[in-house]
Amino acid sequence: MKKNLTSAIFIAIGFIALLWLEKPLRTWFISHGTEALAAKFSAGAMVRLLLCSLALGLIYRLKLQRFAGFSPKMNVYNLQATTIAFAFIVMGIIGNFGTYTNTAPRLLLLFFLSVMCVGLVEEFVFRGLVLPLLIKSFQTHKNALYLSVLYSSLLFGVVHFLNLFQQPDNVLGITSQVFFAVSIGVFFGGLMLRTQNILVPAILHGLVNFAFGAAELKATTLPESTAKLAHDANWNSIVPTAIFFLFILCGGLFMVKKTDSNLILNKLN
Repeated sequence: MKKNLTSAIFIAIGFIALLWLEKPLRTWFISHGTEALAAKFSAGAMVRLLLCSLALGLIYRLKLQRFAGFSPKMNVYNLQATTIAFAFIVMGIIGNFGTYTNTAPRLLLLFFLSVMCVGLVEEFVFRGLVLPLLIKSFQTHKNALYLSVLYSSLLFGVVHFLNLFQQPDNVLGITSQVFFAVSIGVFFGGLMLRTQNILVPAILHGLVNFAFGAAELKATTLPESTAKLAHDANWNSIVPTAIFFLFILCGGLFMVKKTDSNLILNKLN
């Protein structure tokens, strides 16, 4: 039990530590004439592809491939559970369509590749490695799936506080991002258990990042928008946001409830 819990924590810490490789790589790209945003997206994609490879290797090394759904047939179950996620993705893309059309195609492609890599590696690490290790750790508990999804999502959310190093004046915005990460972590955890294939939440995670991360394509306006978030927050924006987060979280918990825990445990033992 302790071994699985310790492994989950060390994997998360290792993932965080290796993310710092992105900074020197980004600097290298810029020093060779690449524009700042293109350097950011390129470095992010390359580092996360490396992490994705390492995570995939660990999934097989720890014999978690059955849990992740990696089999010759690559079966996917309960695809109807993806309906809500696809609806939000479509809404986000429609809302940011003007930003996409005003972005240079090359930069837009780099952004898409970058956010898809983020979705892949975060799901491989937190839902493909951390989640099953926590389930094995809590397998004797009657609420093993709930506890594992919640704890892995909390860990996933806390990781996002690292963004304070890039935006130290945006505590409120980053805190909101952390709460969103916890909520969507629970959702993707439930989705992983329902569909029984890590590629489903991984692809949807990347698409969610693409649909709602368009602010990264407007880097020149970020300081102004960050200051506005930090100083002009009010209940008119906080309450609807909190309700949205709660809806996502409850959707994830509902999917966990609908999951056959014995089936999941059999895949891990």
